[in-house]
Amino acid sequence: MRERRSVTVTCPSHPVVDSLFEQLGGVLPVADEGAFNVFSALTGTLTAHYTYLATLTSWATAHGIASEAADRYVRGLFQNVGRSLGDETRPLHQLAADHETPKGNNERIRTTWFDAANTAALAKALDDLLADLKQERPAGRASRPGAATTARYGRVDRWNELTGGPETRSHTLIRTRNTPKR
Repeated sequence: MRERRSVTVTCPSHPVVDSLFEQLGGVLPVADEGAFNVFSALTGTLTAHYTYLATLTSWATAHGIASEAADRYVRGLFQNVGRSLGDETRPLHQLAADHETPKGNNERIRTTWFDAANTAALAKALDDLLADLKQERPAGRASRPGAATTARYGRVDRWNELTGGPETRSHTLIRTRNTPKR
């Protein structure tokens, strides 16, 4: 968000909110709670990514690499990979293929570790999270008028006054949750 490169999903679209987030990296308005919940589930993968990187570092350390050196290398490696995500002309599958040498190290790890079983396990974890998100707030159920919201980075008071209603939600900066006013 602070670098103005984070896309924010909003539901439902609201001109004031969408305008704000467009200036902060982009907005992706969705029309219904079902789509919003899918994007909510995707946000649940962020710490898994960091844990993956930490696991790589721990593996290298277990094989005699100094912790600081392993950490520095893994961070640098994945910062560079992260930059390639800015190339939106290539789909993600193409980016992966472009980083692989046939029968090389990347292809070997992808095909032996990220196999059909791991892909299915990830899809199941996401499906289970999505099912839980659907139960949190059934589609079509409006928030209570006047409900305050909780922000990811602290309490946001009077959000409803800014947007004209309690129903706009976003994940990047503000993840609306109905909580009683204090």
